[in-house]
Amino acid sequence: MSLEKTAVSEAVAKLTGQQVAIFKSLGAVFAENEMSLDSSLDSFKENVIVNNEVDYYLWEAGSLEWKQGYAETKRIKLYMTDNTLNPTVKTAWSRYTKALGDKYGIVKPTKPTSTASTKASQRAGNKAKVDELKAKSFDELEALLKGKLVHPTTQSLKEAKPIQQAIEAKKQDIVKAENDETKAIKKALVEWMNDQSYETLYNLAVNYGAI
Repeated sequence: MSLEKTAVSEAVAKLTGQQVAIFKSLGAVFAENEMSLDSSLDSFKENVIVNNEVDYYLWEAGSLEWKQGYAETKRIKLYMTDNTLNPTVKTAWSRYTKALGDKYGIVKPTKPTSTASTKASQRAGNKAKVDELKAKSFDELEALLKGKLVHPTTQSLKEAKPIQQAIEAKKQDIVKAENDETKAIKKALVEWMNDQSYETLYNLAVNYGAI
């Protein structure tokens, strides 16, 4: 067993009975109903935060118990015959952690090593640079990118990368905003239709040629 797996196993062993029950129950609840997430996400966050930071080993230990609870509730195997995590459990955990990230902005922390800390700092620095560039307009970003690529060098290509990332990020933000607006309109429409009588809806359908 690797040192990393040993450390995670030790972290699991150090969980209190209450912590084990909490993490497993969160996985079980998600297996039963993925729509009821708010209190579940709150509970998971509270149980992995130490000194205002997400603890790597609590996250790892908690995720193992969560996956166990999910698998047991779904009545599926946690691991496949080749000892890999069941894909159904893996994708469920991905959906859950995405929801955690969307709500709280927290993600799986890096391993507590100097190398990991360096990489994390680099990622944080790059993200900060991209966020700063996103404040610029598309025209400004395109001009900056063009300037870096006119006479490409190793340095200019390196400097072009966060600009390109900022452009892509801005495009994604637009798509997300449009999707959110569409969802909001659909929700409002459904709520409005639920408040209308059958006669009103029928007359509308006739007037607009739907029937």
